[in-house]
Amino acid sequence: MARLTIPSPPQTQGLSSKTFCPPPLDGSLLFGQISEWHEQHSPHHRLFTYVDDTDRIQDITWSDAARAIRAGAWLARECVPWKQEMGKAPIIGILAASDTIPYATMVMGIVHAGYVAFIISIRNSPAAVAHLLNNVEVNHVLVGREQASQDLIQEAIVMLKSQYSSAGIPSVSAMPVYEDLYSPLSVPSLADELPCSLLSLDAPTLILHSSGSTAFPKPIIYTNRRVLELGTTPYYGELDITGLVFSIHMMPMFHSIGIMHVILGASCGIVTAVFAPKSPPAAPTTETVFQGAKACGCDIIIVTPAFVECALESWSRNPEYVAWLATLKFLWFGGGPLNKEVGDFLSSQGVSLCMGYGLTEAGCISVFIPARSYPDWEYIPFNPAITAHMLPQGDGTYELIVLASERDHPCLINTQVDGVDAYSTSDRLAPHPSLPGFWRIVGRTDDQIMHSTGEKASVVCVSNALIN
Repeated sequence: MARLTIPSPPQTQGLSSKTFCPPPLDGSLLFGQISEWHEQHSPHHRLFTYVDDTDRIQDITWSDAARAIRAGAWLARECVPWKQEMGKAPIIGILAASDTIPYATMVMGIVHAGYVAFIISIRNSPAAVAHLLNNVEVNHVLVGREQASQDLIQEAIVMLKSQYSSAGIPSVSAMPVYEDLYSPLSVPSLADELPCSLLSLDAPTLILHSSGSTAFPKPIIYTNRRVLELGTTPYYGELDITGLVFSIHMMPMFHSIGIMHVILGASCGIVTAVFAPKSPPAAPTTETVFQGAKACGCDIIIVTPAFVECALESWSRNPEYVAWLATLKFLWFGGGPLNKEVGDFLSSQGVSLCMGYGLTEAGCISVFIPARSYPDWEYIPFNPAITAHMLPQGDGTYELIVLASERDHPCLINTQVDGVDAYSTSDRLAPHPSLPGFWRIVGRTDDQIMHSTGEKASVVCVSNALIN
């Protein structure tokens, strides 16, 4: 049993649910064990929901998912045989455009096996993938069956052999599809008796990576402790979100927001609405995302960075769409800016906008889901679980620095504040002129240049002025 070293969060989730029993998040139970907790305590609570080809709602409960997760763990151990006495846990990468349900299930299965799941974006170049495989020392890669993913891993391994002569070459196998995990006949019955491997609270369990927009992507390690800390995020929020249906139809699972919803399904019982399992998976469009979210009866739609502009602008032009969006608890967007005119219009039509602000390195910075929307939708309040230090930039803006604390430990530490470990985000924020505690993201500290006079100027603002 793991030592209790994580402060128990306030009991704000699952208060009125008849099907969900919140798991302990104090370290007495690790993320890899939570599926078996829910199999016993929340068997009929929904984890996933989708609309099938006959337009009927299909649900996957924790009872269904727990067995599939054990099947995933069994498959992981077939790929890389390992026992705890052998030392360091194997790292299994996932490089696939897989649909959500088998992807999320396999991630949880790898963790249940006591292995480390490494989530690799298929948007990386072969050189970037080779760099990550070498850096992380991946033992095995589950590769999507689509040709693009097959080509990507083959080119990456060629580069790995030629450019990293001392690197170990990972073995490769096909990413499991839905039937491989959820069909009663797909996995030996022995998988049902597969015990969860217990690792320490500070052992790695998930690895994500940075975007690699300015250099090769860097791996970001999530320990068991960090995953549990992220799972407590809604407990410090303003709304009991247990049982609410979140549409992540447009969210790729290799994005940190996608993985966050896997964690929150386990920690506080959100229901994730997705596309029906298909191989190859359906590519999301603004139309199919809207129809899927509506058919699943979603309470909240999550809009990805890549879809922020095109989806919301497209939906805002359709009065019927806007009318339905106004019935949602929230239209949540993050990872990119929203045109102010579009946002103001949607807000004026009664659409509750919620801008999320988070970082792979530091977790959810804003309140995850507020109790209500605010007219000034561009501004956010901070998540009470984090400790923020605002460093003045001399122009009315501040750099956000997230301090480590008893209940929150950023994955990356790159500075200290008064002797306390911290993560310097390089994000510049401006305070609301009249609402204390509300902030707007205005840019990056590296967007600024300092003149010989000592005056600072924003490169973006100067560029826009020259263009205009």
